[in-house]
Amino acid sequence: MKDPFADWPPIITNARHGRFVDLRDTLLTVLMWVLMLAILYTEIRFAWDSLLVLLGRSDAQIDAELALFWRRMQPLLWLMGALVLMLAVATILSRKRRDDAIAGRQPDPLPEAKVAELAGMSEEAMAAARAHRIAVVHREADGSLRVEAKAATTPAA
Repeated sequence: MKDPFADWPPIITNARHGRFVDLRDTLLTVLMWVLMLAILYTEIRFAWDSLLVLLGRSDAQIDAELALFWRRMQPLLWLMGALVLMLAVATILSRKRRDDAIAGRQPDPLPEAKVAELAGMSEEAMAAARAHRIAVVHREADGSLRVEAKAATTPAA
């Protein structure tokens, strides 16, 4: 049987990470930008040459070959359309499943005695713990929970 409190409390941290993680993230980001520029080189070059022609700094004749471009892009456009359609259908089905779940009967809540038993606390201690605005929950060696009240502080202006 798995302990329901095995991963409790959840760890939420803003701890700093190592230099190698920062270096890896930076290198991956730069690599992806370089890869994107390599993929878009032809389009960027075409836009740059078109701009030079429009500014009168080049007398080159630009043939965009739009008919060829359109023929080559049609399979990609069909694929993109199919993926958007699949996403739309999945969204509609997911939305319907969500609406059915919300409209369905909710399970009965556990009795307070059972909740207190699962937490390893008495019903009185559970009621007192719920009354705190801010609390720190400690897990004891025997698996029970101990709740410590924390005083609310107001942020400095």
